[in-house]
Amino acid sequence: MTFLYPVFLALLLLAPVVWVYPKRADNVVHAVFRTCFMAFLIVALARPVMLSSDTDTYRVFVVDQSESLSPDQKKLAIEAFKELRSQVSHQFAQQENVSFIQLGGAVSEDEALSADIQIVEERASSLGAVLEIAAQQVPTGMPGLITLITDGLSTEHDWGPAVQSLTSRNVHVNTFDLGLPGDDFYISGFNLDKPILKAGQTALGIINVVGTGEGFRVRLDGPDGQLAISEQFSSDGQAQVVVPFDVPETEFFKVTATLVSSENSAKDRVDSNNSMTRLFAIQPPLRVLYLGDRQINAASRLNDMIGAGFDVIDGSGMPIDGETDLESYDLVFLDDRPASKMPASIQDKLVNAVHERGLGLLYSGGRAAYGEGGYEQSPVSTTLPVSFSAGNEKKDPSVAIAVVIDTSGSMAGFRMDLAKQIARLAIRRLQSHDRVGVVEFYGAKQWALPMQPATNKIEIERTIGRMQAIGGTILYPAIEEAYYGVKNANTQYKHILVITDAGVEDADYESLLREVASERVSVSTVLVGDSTHNDIMFNLASWGNGRFYPVGDRFSLVEMVLKQTSETELPMYRSGTFPVEGLGGSGWWGDLEDADLPDLSGYVETSIRSGSEVLLALKGQSKPILSTWRYGLGRVTAMSTEPFGSGTSAWREWSGYGVLMARLINRTASDYIPFTYSVERKSQGFYVVARRMGSNENLRPTATRLDSDLELEFKERAPGHFEALLAPALAEDIPIRAGVAGKAGRQTHLVASLSAWRAPETQLSPADKLDLEALAAKTGGSVLTDDTSAAVEFSVEGDNSSVSIVGLWPYILSLALLFYFGDILYRRGISEVFKRAKNT
Repeated sequence: MTFLYPVFLALLLLAPVVWVYPKRADNVVHAVFRTCFMAFLIVALARPVMLSSDTDTYRVFVVDQSESLSPDQKKLAIEAFKELRSQVSHQFAQQENVSFIQLGGAVSEDEALSADIQIVEERASSLGAVLEIAAQQVPTGMPGLITLITDGLSTEHDWGPAVQSLTSRNVHVNTFDLGLPGDDFYISGFNLDKPILKAGQTALGIINVVGTGEGFRVRLDGPDGQLAISEQFSSDGQAQVVVPFDVPETEFFKVTATLVSSENSAKDRVDSNNSMTRLFAIQPPLRVLYLGDRQINAASRLNDMIGAGFDVIDGSGMPIDGETDLESYDLVFLDDRPASKMPASIQDKLVNAVHERGLGLLYSGGRAAYGEGGYEQSPVSTTLPVSFSAGNEKKDPSVAIAVVIDTSGSMAGFRMDLAKQIARLAIRRLQSHDRVGVVEFYGAKQWALPMQPATNKIEIERTIGRMQAIGGTILYPAIEEAYYGVKNANTQYKHILVITDAGVEDADYESLLREVASERVSVSTVLVGDSTHNDIMFNLASWGNGRFYPVGDRFSLVEMVLKQTSETELPMYRSGTFPVEGLGGSGWWGDLEDADLPDLSGYVETSIRSGSEVLLALKGQSKPILSTWRYGLGRVTAMSTEPFGSGTSAWREWSGYGVLMARLINRTASDYIPFTYSVERKSQGFYVVARRMGSNENLRPTATRLDSDLELEFKERAPGHFEALLAPALAEDIPIRAGVAGKAGRQTHLVASLSAWRAPETQLSPADKLDLEALAAKTGGSVLTDDTSAAVEFSVEGDNSSVSIVGLWPYILSLALLFYFGDILYRRGISEVFKRAKNT
């Protein structure tokens, strides 16, 4: 016995008080009644309980009668079940700690056999489910023993959690293996060799066959008839067959694999399991924007060459400007189109799409692309894995410079003179195509010389010469003013030069200068006078991607060269016959043979850039013909010849040219998608799960069930992790189209496949069989056979026992009430009787 609230027992020390309070007891019987009442009441408040243990074993018998068993196996299971049940009846007189479960099948006509049997069939032969149900029969804390009579085949492979639970509770499992039937042939699995299908590909159907025999074939059928059929093969229990077929141009494709065997049909027990149908998702074709100029009908020729799986949109005649939408394309094919037909706005947009969104860029051509086309030092040229080379051309790049001069009072004297000399040195090399402006700050800011062409040298010199040191030092708005002046200048380089003694106000210069630098405007600083404020000026220059110059006196003057005339090598076109060799990885070439590559008839000389990969080069030379590299999130591939021009005239007669171009486009095209999608099973049902791949938190996933045109509702369960309920349960395969809400970019097709979670009852794979011997060993059970089952003891030894709790406090409370009413009766009646008897 124990007490739930033993602290109340301390009140027993107050029980003797009734003998002396409120006055000394003169009636012993009355005092005893009150003492007993108080004592029993206090003990009842302490809640006494009686604990008892039960070391009996709870036994559960599970007999498999599912459709995966042959008639002989079912008969064997019933016979073994009868024998084991009979043993339990002989070993134990009490039968209240025994449960019987039947997995699948019908109720037996034998009343003695079917009595008290629970039939589980709602999830077919799921061994994980039936083990969970069997475990629920065993009371918590009580030793348990489950006897499992089965073939080990299960429609679902979800027995891991159930086995873990049994092990933790010390519930043992005896197993009786019914073996596998040998009189049936069927398909136990049908999958593909690749998770992503695209139109025009050759997919490999992988079919698992169960059975023993010769002369088997597997036929694949689509909606329009036969797709392919395998060669004859033999099977010794299990076999795997690979059948290739062409993927059609559609979104979803239903394929049926059928086992054909006229030689073995007489021995085939079940005909209905000789085929298996799967629904496969085919991803949308890659959208290619072709921008050419010199070749006639190049877009349609490209489409015919690369075949299905690509959607080539001819943009050659389209108006290409800054408003052109690149969001819906996976790759831009820029082929021999001069820069004059690619405005700076669209080049910047193209470069940004490659770098930030992962758009693919395939750049090709001859003279118009690499020579007089005008792409030298253009935004597009910065993305290429090659640099232009060959003939020389002198270039003087244009520059815009805003000189910000401190004219505050602290600059008086030699500092002001130094500042003027520095300004003159900085701008003296400017040419007529350059622009210059001067901003002075002295508590306020103003343009001493507005931005203008650097042609009027006299006016520039006058402006600098008449500056005087007056007022206070407020630099921040002066830098802003200079930035607004140079940002829109139509020059190649843009600079802001700040000349001051650094006695400036406190402000958030870092944010301002980093923003200025992001607009390709550099900020350099010159500290005139002593070097007390070196750190301040150095930081300003660092944040502005410029340079810092300390000038203490006129002997420290340096000439800041803001630009330098250069000689640029222009690419040269070479004509002739040039053998080539493949250098890239196998992923670029696939089954193409290097020896099959025809000679080139012409190419443009380029130089490979550091970090890029050469895919194709002149044999024995380092001259790149095909090269590629990553540029931000995207990939850029450069082809130093014309895909449809004279340089590749021999290639167009080569049968592998279309395959090569398809692989170049496929590998270069965007592989970045805002969301990845999958179908996952949870306790509440099946969900479409979207995971954000980028950092754009404004993007939202979207998905639609195509069988019912139902748009799914996504909820963000964690940052970047979205879930949408697809269905509480799957009755068939469900096609789904997913993408980005409000965007016309690439979509994802996927299928919620019922067979991915539950195999058909009569097409279970022996390769996925539950290891019954390992299950018995892991849980501490025994492996039963016809010879050993008679000697099994159906009890479990161990420390586990169930605990029974009996509350004693109601009885003790009743005793307290009995003494309370006894005291009342004594005081009201019995005491008077005693007094009268005493007086008489």
